[in-house]
Amino acid sequence: GELFMEDDDEYYFEYDGNHLVSATHKSTGTETDKVEIASFTWEEVHCCRLIWENGNVIRIEMETDYTLTDADGTHEEYEDNVYDFIYENTRHPARRFEFPIYDLLGLYTVAETALAQLGYYGTGCRNLISRIYKNGQMHARLDYEFYRDGNIACLNADFANYDPCIIEYEYG
Repeated sequence: GELFMEDDDEYYFEYDGNHLVSATHKSTGTETDKVEIASFTWEEVHCCRLIWENGNVIRIEMETDYTLTDADGTHEEYEDNVYDFIYENTRHPARRFEFPIYDLLGLYTVAETALAQLGYYGTGCRNLISRIYKNGQMHARLDYEFYRDGNIACLNADFANYDPCIIEYEYG
């Protein structure tokens, strides 16, 4: 059917000095199928609390509330996840927020990820992430390739339950 969608996004950030310690993404919207003559509204609130130690995010505690209202009434879902980060001894050359942290914070669009790369969300981690655990289970292993000047050239993410991801970096 023909779909018409309206949505609205709001972001809230909280800092302790130059470190991001809390991020909330609220999304609301309405979707209408003009052929089926059906519509629904949704609200999703995605809250993350970042815990720092020695210049690195060691844990992100995440809560997501999702509410859907349609002709059958209101349906609610709740998800709670904890992500723990293990770091290698390699210093991060630029101290920016990198994937996967900005992905977990709900910053998905090209503009949002570009802002993360530019340091808009504060100082990133001191070291490079090597492993991520989700609720105590292995979630991803990360490997890096570097340019001669020490900047990251490529990030290879090998996920436990998803397809691998390769992100290539280019600098101005």
